[in-house]
This record gives sequence, structure tokens and C-alpha cells, in this order.
Amino acid sequence: MILQEKREETTIYFYTGEIKNLLLFREDKVTGNKSIINHSRALRPHSIQQHSQLEVAKEIKKTEKVCIFCQYENEELPLASKEKRYEKGEAVIFQNKYPFAEKHYVGIITKKHFVNIFKVKHFRDVFLAFKELIEDELSNEYFYINMNFLPPAGASIVHPHVQAFTFAKPTPKHQLIIEGMKKHGKEKWLKEHKDKGLQISEGNSFEIFATFAPTLNSEIAWVSYENRRLNDLKNKELKEMSNIIVSIINYYLHLNPFNAFNFAIYEHEQHGVLGFIGLRKPLTKYYSSDRGFLENYHGMQVISTYPESIAKELKKSFKFISSYRK
Repeated sequence: MILQEKREETTIYFYTGEIKNLLLFREDKVTGNKSIINHSRALRPHSIQQHSQLEVAKEIKKTEKVCIFCQYENEELPLASKEKRYEKGEAVIFQNKYPFAEKHYVGIITKKHFVNIFKVKHFRDVFLAFKELIEDELSNEYFYINMNFLPPAGASIVHPHVQAFTFAKPTPKHQLIIEGMKKHGKEKWLKEHKDKGLQISEGNSFEIFATFAPTLNSEIAWVSYENRRLNDLKNKELKEMSNIIVSIINYYLHLNPFNAFNFAIYEHEQHGVLGFIGLRKPLTKYYSSDRGFLENYHGMQVISTYPESIAKELKKSFKFISSYRK
């Protein structure tokens, strides 16, 4: 079996009586994910309560005044190449000013500073623009399109945007998926999800399903039937994938108009075009996360401090320890 599960029941005794928990220990041998599912954890108390939607909306409005993405012609936005940016509809792609890869791009998907109902054109247009960029600037690198939506998902800017980057080798998480697909097969993986009642829909080019051992809450995945790369997808297939993404996102935002989320899209001849999307905490005034798509869906950490610098600084504070040893 590719999808494996072990169940355990726990009983905790409080003065009010017994509290039982059902723990599901799940493993997906294709993705390498190991998840523990305990539905009752959603009920645990939080010290900082959620703010009203009106308060959150006011905070978002404040960010609009200083948003560089609201001005497409802003001189602070670099070019995707020396010659041009890549534009399609409202989408515009340029190089990331603060990259974690040699080729790291940002794609603004709409002129609106904040969106709580996404449209198919938002993603279709940015995918078409990336398709042009791939043809012009990229060769055989591993190419990924990703999104952090809102600060609880790791976004530093509220304005909706995606990020794409390339590496010479697959990211650690993607490498596990490639190896898992090669060993177990995509068809068997999909069949086991379907047999467990996790299939959501069969489209013309993609199958959509809830993941058995998710990385994030309410996680959904989609995968192309044919093992092709993003650049090989026809315009109608890019539109279908955009429709899938928008349907999932708008479901999340129906639950809470300020829900945050991450997604990542991989491509490889072993599995075709494969995407994962999952929920993060809703936007609030006092919560921001530095864990985004790279940490959750690629198994890599982005660090902004030099270990050598912190070692040098902390040596000064630890001098007294050396004196004790003498």
C-alpha cells in the first residue's frame, strides 16, 4: 500500500470527565509525507483571539498606501530580462529583488491590492506570461510556480502575487515525489486516493483530490493525466488548471475572506504537472509567519542571517564561560 494509516485512541481524565481523542498516523510513500491528524486540536484555546473582519480590512487598507506592486511602472520593480517584463492582461512578471535562486521571478496577478474573490483570468494570464518567459529565458532547469497569500502564509506583501524559481536539481521535497512516482506509479497513487473517497473531480486534463497525508490543513492536489511539462500545456489546459486553483481558493475564502494559503506547482516527466495547495491561519493584526511555500512544499529553509556572524557576535557573550573553564 502506498497510503498507510495507524489509528490510536487516547483518553485524558479531567475533573469534568473523560476526553477521548482519535489520532490518525498517516504516511504517503509517494510524497514522503508523514502526518498526524487529530480533529479535536481545532478546538484548543488560543491566547490571541481573531480580530473582527472590519479590523482586518482596515489593516489591509493601510498596506495599500505603501504597496510597490500597486504601481506596475514603479522603478523599484526590476525587469525579468534586460529587455522587458513579461505581461499578459493584468499579469506582469519581473525578477525578484530579494532572490533565493539565480532565476527567481515575481508575478503580480492583478492590479487590485487585495482580492477575496479570485477569477480564472488572474492565474491563466500569469501562466501564459510564464510560458513566454520559459521559452525566452529558460532551458532544462527544474521550474516551480508558487504562492504565499497573506502574511500568515509567509507573504511579505499583501498584494496577490506568485513566485517562480528554477534550480539545476529538484528541490528536496520534489525529489522525494519523483522517486516515489518512479517506484509506485502515478496511476496506483491516484487509485488509492480514489478508493479512500478522496477524489474530488476528474477534469479533461487533470485529476483533483484531497491528499491522504497532507502537509497543510484542507490540502488539495491536482495532477495532469499526461506526463508533460508546464510549457507543453495548451492554453485550454492552463485555463483548466487556473479554474481548479480558483475554485479551491474561493472555497477557502468562503470559509473566511482573510484565509491565507500556500501553493506549489511542480513539473516533471515522471508525473506531469502536479500542484498542492493548503490553508494557513487567517490574517490577523498580530500574526505573520516566515514559513511559506519553500519550507512547506519544497523542504528548504530560507535564512537571512549568516551563521558566521551570529557565532562571532555570541562569542563575546560566552567569554565568561571560557574563564570558568580556566
